[in-house]
Amino acid sequence: MQGGERAAYGEEIVSALSRQLASEYGRGFAEKNLRRMVQFAEAYPDEEIVVTLLRQLSWSHFLALIPLDKLLQRDFYAEMSRIEGWSVRTLRERIASMLYERTALSKKPDELIQQELANLRSKGEVAPRSCSKTPTCSIFSASPTAFWSATSKTPSCASWGLFCSNSAQAGQT
Repeated sequence: MQGGERAAYGEEIVSALSRQLASEYGRGFAEKNLRRMVQFAEAYPDEEIVVTLLRQLSWSHFLALIPLDKLLQRDFYAEMSRIEGWSVRTLRERIASMLYERTALSKKPDELIQQELANLRSKGEVAPRSCSKTPTCSIFSASPTAFWSATSKTPSCASWGLFCSNSAQAGQT
């Protein structure tokens, strides 16, 4: 079977499965939803992580995360959403503002990023050195209570990122 034929066959399977599931279980199994479910399974193959995230994130959170190409970027936003209790709107704003890319964490080797994300998953903490990317943020990261997470009582990487971006914008005016 050639690539084009396989693609057409796959389209037929999804379409037929959609009709069958919709007739048995209701409208939540439209073709578009099934494709999103497949994308979700591809983006989150680790069942243990999915179970943890499903307790605190909605399907809409996952729909915002699925388009992110980089696994570590997607994991960062998912964990920060979980720990900080971000709404879907806040998550989308953080993604649009490129919070992950503005942190020092994004510039580390993948292995170290994975270790930091594992620490975030298990303890709900990110090392301050991973958050601040600019000297200004490093100076302020040690003490201000405005940057502490209400849930974990530790400095919030997201808050630092926002502070850094706001400081940079203020400096440009």
